[in-house]
Amino acid sequence: DSFSIVKISLNGNWNNSHNLDTGFQQSENELGFLVNNSKQSISQWKSGRNFSANIGYKRQFRKKGRTLSFSLQEDDSHNNSDTYNYSANTYFEPSSGAFTKSDTLNQLQTQNGDLQSVAAQVRYSDRISEHFAASIEYSWKRSDAGNVFSTFNKFNGKYENKVDTLSNNYHFVSNTNVTGATFSWNQKKIQVTVGSKVFFTGFQQRNNEINQVNKRNF
Repeated sequence: DSFSIVKISLNGNWNNSHNLDTGFQQSENELGFLVNNSKQSISQWKSGRNFSANIGYKRQFRKKGRTLSFSLQEDDSHNNSDTYNYSANTYFEPSSGAFTKSDTLNQLQTQNGDLQSVAAQVRYSDRISEHFAASIEYSWKRSDAGNVFSTFNKFNGKYENKVDTLSNNYHFVSNTNVTGATFSWNQKKIQVTVGSKVFFTGFQQRNNEINQVNKRNF
């Protein structure tokens, strides 16, 4: 008899976290004088959500070895972070240990990332004869991702002075097609299996900062 099986699975999670790292370093020369010291602090806030869904279908026909299966999967995620980098550095004259200068780094780095993907696969298998079987399959996947990374210097008490050389905004799209076939032969304790798959992938990268698009196919 023939029968069908359907499987559905859903998964999701949300996360929030905060990390704080602080440190102090200093160095001396062979005369025992201070050369420099540095006080650092990194405070990072992160949040995100992830969701995935999977649907699978399999049909077992009356004929022995004949099956048809199909699967569909979707993934969706979003993650962002705010990282505060602070560093106070002091420099001294190596010959005397006298103060020479100091500088401070006070930056906010923000990152926002999104990823959506959809994948599907269909596979057909059949026993052609008592000792010979074959299967063919086709699958497709599309991924759409974006990443925005920005760096701001603190100015007049606010993080509004954007550092263009330390910031970027990219969008990625990829499409992959896979087709393949497998053939198997068995006789008593001997089994031989051969198969092959062919991949076709198209990739596009867009730099939204300068509106530049790069494409590749392979």
